[in-house]
Amino acid sequence: MATAEKNAMVEELGGQLTQTNAAFLVGYEGINCADLTSLRRQLRKTGAHMAVVKNTLVKRAIIGTNAEKLTSHLEGANAVIWAKEDPIAPAKVISDFAKGNEKLTVKAGYIDGVVVEAADVQALASMPSKPEVQAKLLALINTPAIRLLQMISAPGASLARVIEAHRKKMEENA
Repeated sequence: MATAEKNAMVEELGGQLTQTNAAFLVGYEGINCADLTSLRRQLRKTGAHMAVVKNTLVKRAIIGTNAEKLTSHLEGANAVIWAKEDPIAPAKVISDFAKGNEKLTVKAGYIDGVVVEAADVQALASMPSKPEVQAKLLALINTPAIRLLQMISAPGASLARVIEAHRKKMEENA
């Protein structure tokens, strides 16, 4: 690869990592190209991206970014995965892919400037995603209003049941 291409790659990766709030380093030794392509596709669906870049270029790219703390984990063949939005969705994809393909190893990551180890990435993957949390929060917010509505309508419904029971009793006696 020519020096100009390397510089362009470093600049592009560095630009991507400055705009992100989460990145993960994974080891991919022994994984074939088709499986890596499958992982890339799954990550793209979550809004994350993956790049397989030499460690020296990654080290140059992350200087001055939030991911700079990951340089100590750059050993062996690495792929860099970054997400600009929700860090949980890509962590779930990585974790699920690693279960199906034991050759993929999670080395480390960072989320909002904090370096996390492989076990922390697994814990992150077990958390509910942002849409799930939003749905649960909405349900919590709506519960008091629903209960209030039920309490307000209960006396009227009860009165209607009493009248209906009285009407049926009158029809039976007639």
